[in-house]
Amino acid sequence: MTHFLRSLGTLFCVLVVGCSDTQLSEKDIDASLVQLEYAESEFRIQSYDKCIDIVDTIMKKGALLPDSFQKAILMRAECYLMLGKMDDAKEDVATAEQSGEQPEKVFELKYRIAKAKNDSAGANEAYQSLLQINPNTRVQ
Repeated sequence: MTHFLRSLGTLFCVLVVGCSDTQLSEKDIDASLVQLEYAESEFRIQSYDKCIDIVDTIMKKGALLPDSFQKAILMRAECYLMLGKMDDAKEDVATAEQSGEQPEKVFELKYRIAKAKNDSAGANEAYQSLLQINPNTRVQ
């Protein structure tokens, strides 16, 4: 639950410019983007715990623009999925879904989470949503 609340708080701060008395500086945003690239490299080599740690650090700073936030939260969700932490993955996907960005990736992850939890109804629902977005969708 703490993870979920932290994610929602971060999402709120990212989407509401000036959530504190300070504005995000270009330097802070650039530094977070560099860290996000580092997280992606860790993800590519399947270093999922390290990727999660980097994304958590970025989120604590709150210096991500909405598109980068979405990318980070979905990457962290996929890391949790790969580590078998389905509840954490589901919380991140729910947070990402609220923004309405990258719906195909959101529904793909919802499908994979439901399938991993042997939730055939949930998997079918997510798959049907994927097909509405992209009729050529193929998921494993």
